[in-house]
Amino acid sequence: MSQTGLGARRSSRSRCWPDGGIIFTLQGVGVLGGSVMSGVTFWAVAGPVIAVAGLAITAIGLRRGLAS
Repeated sequence: MSQTGLGARRSSRSRCWPDGGIIFTLQGVGVLGGSVMSGVTFWAVAGPVIAVAGLAITAIGLRRGLAS
């Protein structure tokens, strides 16, 4: 059964931060090339921070959603 409405939007948003952080990390360390972000140390450091923040936000959201 697929989600529709607000639940589906929350789900897709919660995946955006961790996925973006992983992509930023891979670009920063030079695994994903073809971008101005490729090989830039800032993104190699910021990517994991963004991914962990996204996971924390997702976990908090899930806990609040299950509690209500």
